[in-house]
Amino acid sequence: GLRMHQSVWFVVCSGFLLSKAQTVSASCPVVMTPSRVVVQYGDAFTVECNSTTDQKEGMGWESNYKGTGLVEADHVPLNIEKVDRWAIQSQCYVNLNNGTQTFADKTFPPFFYRNNQDYGFECAVANVAPVKKVLVTWIKDNNSTVKECLTEESNEKPGNCRSDFTLSAQKTDNGGTLMCEAKFDFGPMGPNLQPIRSPVMDLQVLCKYFDHVSKFSSDVTIAPGTTAGILLAVFFVLIAILACAVYYRQRKSLDTQ
Repeated sequence: GLRMHQSVWFVVCSGFLLSKAQTVSASCPVVMTPSRVVVQYGDAFTVECNSTTDQKEGMGWESNYKGTGLVEADHVPLNIEKVDRWAIQSQCYVNLNNGTQTFADKTFPPFFYRNNQDYGFECAVANVAPVKKVLVTWIKDNNSTVKECLTEESNEKPGNCRSDFTLSAQKTDNGGTLMCEAKFDFGPMGPNLQPIRSPVMDLQVLCKYFDHVSKFSSDVTIAPGTTAGILLAVFFVLIAILACAVYYRQRKSLDTQ
């Protein structure tokens, strides 16, 4: 068998993304507002869980951090005053009158982001022989990288191997894909067997580095006496001189007529 899993979260900035598609149905009468939250580590956020049915005993947030317990209401907020941990898993639920408990279809999984930091992926190949003849190709978009499949097996019996891939997350990776492909390499004289591919992993890089954002969004002030202030003053003086020169030429031409 072949599987690929992410060994760490895929990130780009110092914060995290909580993502949940809004879901409203008879079996899951729950909707999240907002459906997506991006917040910097150390800041606060609130997600509102709303119920669309009146046939319920109550609702609440089940969370490993700041859960609410059961509340008799039509909407319950998850208030996080300060994000001071990296592993937060929260899920909204509704207790119906018929004794059943309905959860939102998906939890709020956190995606953590750090700019230019490396993140590891692992491709695991299980129960193959001869395991030492396995090569793994990592395919990111249209680029491929061939790597050995590492194993501790020393005999010809079926065994397991794995291949690691490191990616430095950038905002340009958003919307890309990543997958691994395993195949036997018996050389030019051996059989050419079809490779096996893992499911495609969609790369979602959804936030920019906060330092870059602050540079573009902050107000620019120039203090007197600085190089920028002096250059700006020279620029304004130059404009004034040019304006005077234009006025003088126009005035002189009028006087000679």
